[in-house]
Amino acid sequence: MNTYITKASNVKYNQIDSTVRISGHITKDSDPIDSIRVIYKHEYLFGVIDKNTSVYTVYPTNTGNFTINLKSSKELGKISQMVFYFHDDHVIAEEYLVRYDDNIDMSVSRHGDNVNLVFDGFGKDKYTCRREVELIYATLLDQYIKIYSSRIMKEPLLIDSLNRIWSKALTFPIDDFKNKISEHELNVLRADALAKYPIPKRGLISIAYNSTSSTHERKIIAQSFLSDFSLKPSFDDSIYSLSYKSLENMFMNLQDYIVYSRGNIEFSISDVFNLIKSNFSGDLRERLYLQLLINPKYKRFGRKESSMDYELCLKEAYDNSRNLIIKNEFLQRLSTVLKGQDAYNFSLPNTNGDTVKLSDFKGKVVILDIWYTGCIPCREFSQRMEKEVYPKFRKNSDFSVISVSIDKTKVEWLKSVKAGLYTSGENINLYTDGLQSYHPLLKKYGVMALPFLLMIDKKGRIYSRLNNLMSSSDIDILISAALKHI
Repeated sequence: MNTYITKASNVKYNQIDSTVRISGHITKDSDPIDSIRVIYKHEYLFGVIDKNTSVYTVYPTNTGNFTINLKSSKELGKISQMVFYFHDDHVIAEEYLVRYDDNIDMSVSRHGDNVNLVFDGFGKDKYTCRREVELIYATLLDQYIKIYSSRIMKEPLLIDSLNRIWSKALTFPIDDFKNKISEHELNVLRADALAKYPIPKRGLISIAYNSTSSTHERKIIAQSFLSDFSLKPSFDDSIYSLSYKSLENMFMNLQDYIVYSRGNIEFSISDVFNLIKSNFSGDLRERLYLQLLINPKYKRFGRKESSMDYELCLKEAYDNSRNLIIKNEFLQRLSTVLKGQDAYNFSLPNTNGDTVKLSDFKGKVVILDIWYTGCIPCREFSQRMEKEVYPKFRKNSDFSVISVSIDKTKVEWLKSVKAGLYTSGENINLYTDGLQSYHPLLKKYGVMALPFLLMIDKKGRIYSRLNNLMSSSDIDILISAALKHI
């Protein structure tokens, strides 16, 4: 492991020193807007706030003016969200491409739940174009919910027709700006638009596929996906580095391809890893590896996983990575979540306010479960543990489950502990004091998705990385093996 650390110690990033100014004002006829938050991505590796993300919050003056100065570190970045807050509600605008020399003036007006944005200044065209796409998407989504939700699953031809209509509608304003925006920026806008249908065709096909056990019906459904699927990327690497939605969509499609081409709903991490390895190269391959190994977005198929499988893929991804920023992400996992590494010795308060340390559990096998209220996969994993796994080990004094909540408030956490949906009263229930993703425990492990699960051995070392989609029988086997391990 020291070899890995030495290799990455000289990582340097190419940066530019620039400030993008976004100033604006709330119009006089607007309903009140309390604050504006901008989430800016210097490097778009993940769809969550991470170390490559800056968050700016501004409060309009009494006259409605505001200014946001984005510290730009690359030629192109992304405002992943602009959030306009008012009272207990908010409106979100997403995926605005930012160039290092932009100088934007914007006019904002809110009427009820609707926010109108008008852009001016240098770089205004790509902001205006993106806003038009957003508004078209909102209209299409509203139409879909009102008109097609009751019919769409019964008419496969309608699904294809809708996808074609949505594609033309969402890309129409982009084509209208082709003489005002660079080709590269247009392609990023196009990739973002095409990755955000009201509901993707693959999503509908997945629902249909999993709703039947008929082999014949599944073959027909699978063929409808495979008939227009291609492993060839739609855009070049530089587009996917800025269009996270498009990258995520591609990754989900790869999993569907494995299932439908095999006629078997089970697959492993190495199955997806080898498909990526065989069909992609360069920066795109490395970004797909990131999706698989660090910030997984898995569908509800029967995915298999083993700790060894994960470790082998992670090491190969690191060894073959050329993008230094991505390589550093792999390094963090190599140095924190592999078998045999010392687990992070956290100190956290329990429900009584007493401090609990991981080192208090030396001599026990521990499952560390990090979750938050409202996380559906967290709740599903907890309920499955409680019903299918924990009863077999309840009387074993050498086994414990440490349940750590990252809820924003203590009241919310205690309410969830009492309800027993996300954790059990028999677990060791701890709290990160409202620090959420900023807590050292989450930073140490680079947590990107919840629940985050680790098995820790009797000596306080990582024994295995778990995933909430692992079968209960596989978790049983791991716990039993860890209990015997010295």
